[in-house]
Amino acid sequence: MILKTKMKEFRAKLGMKQEELAELVGVRRETIGHLENGSIIHL
Repeated sequence: MILKTKMKEFRAKLGMKQEELAELVGVRRETIGHLENGSIIHL
């Protein structure tokens, strides 16, 4: 399973919005969105 799928599933299980997960891990909401849609290749 790829990262974007795992991230969305993790967030869904916790009932979190992208904004909430971003704040929890210390990144912008846009970063979570990019990771979930696969537009970030290099970390």
